[in-house]
Amino acid sequence: MRLSLHTALFAGLLILSSVAVHAAAPTVSSTSPATNRLSIADSADISVTFDQSMNNTTLIADNIKVYGNYRGFYTAAFSVSGNTVTINPDSSFMAGEVITVSVTTGVQNASNEPMASPRVYSFTVDAPSGYNKFTSPVSYTAYGSGSGNHYSVMADLDKDGDIDIATTTSLYNIMSVMLNNGNGTFASAVTYTTLNAFDISAADVDGDGDMDLVVANNSAYGMSVFINNGSGAFGTRNDFAFTFPQSNAQFLVAVDIDGDGDMDVVTNDMTNNYLHIM
Repeated sequence: MRLSLHTALFAGLLILSSVAVHAAAPTVSSTSPATNRLSIADSADISVTFDQSMNNTTLIADNIKVYGNYRGFYTAAFSVSGNTVTINPDSSFMAGEVITVSVTTGVQNASNEPMASPRVYSFTVDAPSGYNKFTSPVSYTAYGSGSGNHYSVMADLDKDGDIDIATTTSLYNIMSVMLNNGNGTFASAVTYTTLNAFDISAADVDGDGDMDLVVANNSAYGMSVFINNGSGAFGTRNDFAFTFPQSNAQFLVAVDIDGDGDMDVVTNDMTNNYLHIM
């Protein structure tokens, strides 16, 4: 009986020890800017504070990603003080840009214990107020007369610091890209063939520092990706089919769903009543 009791006590201590080790995984205790804060200065640094001492060699750009919906991934300098890592981006954020910070499970504490789950959060950069006045509209032709443009996205496609426009025209299976001249006017549209594309999103899907274009196809293929060559021109269309034939995708969004620091895509399937995650 005494041996059995000792055995049971020993097993219980092992279980408690295992739970204690698991509980030691680091977590994010606070961030600055805070989650979902608005009107953040375009020159703001980002700080992430953990609940314990960290392995400073893991607090690096490979494990903590800073992403803007206009410009893509930001390069930055990292510094550590105590349990806090401060991220100083190499360039200012763009006005009105939504910045997403992904703290991945590559981050470890001083005992080399990784985070149990990633932390992804966002904040929005300030857009200076205007005078509530608009000049007369200026029209640009994306493709043909009366071509029926469906959706558009704005992003810095050629990495020159201003906002460009890409739009889809499903009637003619065309995606049009219009680069900003830097003074609020746009160059003539450059067109790319699609598969009856509807919604469009800009995202750095290959992680090379420029914004690629992803379109939802209202056809047999679920979505297509156009890879940016770095200057705002796009290469061969890459098509990605869904599980079901005749999938009818119309809307999509690019976001880091799994917290690993890269961009995933979520799109709908109106024919089969599904969401597809890629």
